[in-house]
This record gives sequence, structure tokens and C-alpha cells, in this order.
Amino acid sequence: MGRARLQGDAAICRYFARCAPASVRLYGAPDDPLGASQIDDWVGRAVALPTTEPALGAALVALDSHLRMRAFVAGHALSLADAAVWLAIRQRPTALKASLIPIFPIGHTSVFLYHPILFLFFTTRLPPASSSATSCAGA
Repeated sequence: MGRARLQGDAAICRYFARCAPASVRLYGAPDDPLGASQIDDWVGRAVALPTTEPALGAALVALDSHLRMRAFVAGHALSLADAAVWLAIRQRPTALKASLIPIFPIGHTSVFLYHPILFLFFTTRLPPASSSATSCAGA
């Protein structure tokens, strides 16, 4: 990078995602600029995820609805968008606990039972990537 500098978590994550080997495909298919733009859009939404009610609750309802017919936040495979959303939600546990109804308390994930798709997202779709995301971003 030389003397160039990046500021902000999202810019740094995008840089590392773009430097990743093509086989990792954190930006989707290499010849899909629309898919890469959708991933960037979701990274931006993750960064801007509200921290307080009622905006946080509304954002989680929208995300839950978006994930209802999808396996991933953007595209057809795990991407930077999934990691960004996962980390953004994980960084807001206090706000989440205050905003959601815990139906079956089992540690941190219990709050997501109010949003069933988000619960599945956290417990079945992202665990293989969660350790990498956590070690990379320190969440």
C-alpha cells in the first residue's frame, strides 16, 4: 500500500476482501460487478446499523425479512456482506437484548428467537466463518 491509508473498519475489510485469493470469493463471482456492488451495499448497511431503539428493531425486522428466502445476505455464497452483518449485530448485544423478546434463553443467541431467520443465520449459516471473522475483526 505504500503511504496510502485507509480509515474505518469497512474500508479496511473491503481492502482485505479484494486482496483475498480469487478462490475465496468474498466479493462473489469475479466477473459480477452487480454482485460486488450489492455486497458493498450490505457492508455499508452493517456499518450504519442503528444502536438504539426503535431504529435497531426496525432494521432487524427488515433484515429478518430479507433473509427469509435467502441463504446469504448477498449473492449465493458466504461473502463479506455476511461477515459484516454478523459482526455488526454481534457488536450490539446490549441493544439487542433490550429490543428483542428472549423466548428460550440459551446464552447470547436467545435474543434472536424473536427474529427466527436471524436466529438461523447466526446458528446455522455463519458458524464456520465466525471464528475467522472474530479473529480478523476482534468482535
